[in-house]
Amino acid sequence: MQTNSPNTNPRHVLIVCEKPSQANNQLPAWMHVYPDDVVSFMYVPVIGHLKMKLPRDLPISGVPRIMEPDWERSDVLKGLTSKRFHVEEDLLPETLAKYDLVVCGTDADRQGEYNFRKTAEFYGMDISAGVPRILAQAEDFNTLVHAIENMRNTSDADLTDIATKAEAFKFFNYNYAINALPCWSILLPQIGAPEGQNFVSKSALQLIIKLVEEYPDGLYESDILQLMNRWLGSGKYPPIGEDHHGRPIIEYDARMGSPVSRSRIVDDLKDLGMLAQVAGARRYTFAPTEIAHRFVGRLHKKMRDPDQPARINEWSKTWPGSRPAMEKYIRTIFGCQKRKL
Repeated sequence: MQTNSPNTNPRHVLIVCEKPSQANNQLPAWMHVYPDDVVSFMYVPVIGHLKMKLPRDLPISGVPRIMEPDWERSDVLKGLTSKRFHVEEDLLPETLAKYDLVVCGTDADRQGEYNFRKTAEFYGMDISAGVPRILAQAEDFNTLVHAIENMRNTSDADLTDIATKAEAFKFFNYNYAINALPCWSILLPQIGAPEGQNFVSKSALQLIIKLVEEYPDGLYESDILQLMNRWLGSGKYPPIGEDHHGRPIIEYDARMGSPVSRSRIVDDLKDLGMLAQVAGARRYTFAPTEIAHRFVGRLHKKMRDPDQPARINEWSKTWPGSRPAMEKYIRTIFGCQKRKL
């Protein structure tokens, strides 16, 4: 256990983590190691403290287009308070001036590394020299105490590489969105999608293509989620191994969606009218609808890419050197789709 000198003012520490439950786990562990500190938290959730700021005017005439991603403040978790600690809502200079130390305590993954850095950049916080990093693979007390006693630094090369990899995914998502919105805004009303629906995400797109072509009679919802988790694509990018049941192990970032997003992707397809419960079947059995079949029938063949998750993952490993290849891919698929609207 480490302590500050008893005759000095307490050290004020701001830990940037992802959610209230994480803060509640980290606080007792931190106070065990540094009992004299005064600790506050800020949340940068996995869904994002920041969200994509898309241009208001995205005419179809501009498709295909490539733009630098832009961001704006999201209201996710905004206004949350705690009886145990103070919660900050930004990293503005006047906020940072209140603290002696800022610590990164986000999840030990690609999204966690990226979210902290992008949030710091958004508010103009200089982290070029890095800040202490709580890097824990679990959130039990002992694991967190060990991680706090042996903190890394966000400037460490391996952590910087993880964040750079995330930039590739964000670049693709942003440029997919600014091209997909004008395309799907035209196509979805034409095929009878519910009013107000104007977007199909990259993951929902590949999933509904697969369901229409290979599972037209439907699947249990749990099986759809497993299909995404064990997304094999065409086989061009082979699994990295097998589990003890002989099932393929897919590289984490080559899977369809994430544990957090998969249910939302399925729900989005329901909202689009492309997935519906099968009448008379088990309650949670869903099949592609006529709207889904019409949608897939109106897609250019270049839009069908079951290897897209693995392809983006491979690009991320050499980012930003792979940016020209990613830009060419985006221009190609949307240039082709535009001609088929």
